[in-house]
Amino acid sequence: INPEEHLIVFDIDNTIVESVDQLASTQWFDAMIKFKMEQEEITYNEALQKTLPLSFLLMQQSMVQPIQLSTTVELIKKLQDDRYKVIALTARSPEPLKVCTIQH
Repeated sequence: INPEEHLIVFDIDNTIVESVDQLASTQWFDAMIKFKMEQEEITYNEALQKTLPLSFLLMQQSMVQPIQLSTTVELIKKLQDDRYKVIALTARSPEPLKVCTIQH
């Protein structure tokens, strides 16, 4: 295998870091949409539009922690030392969450 011919991609949320209190996590987000749909008898898209602003606010205020600090750091460093291209991605909206994603 030629490392320079491969790209290794890590998902940031719930792979590299996780919310300490689980607020605004993927699990919280999905549960909140379902809750709003059931409680308010609204569509998925309506529940999504109501959940996004709260999710953005919670993400900006939440604390995150590495899922496996030493293991993850060592793995990423080893891959980079072995000349693999490594990137981390997130599905977080770029504008409202840009600063907090970089800080996390």
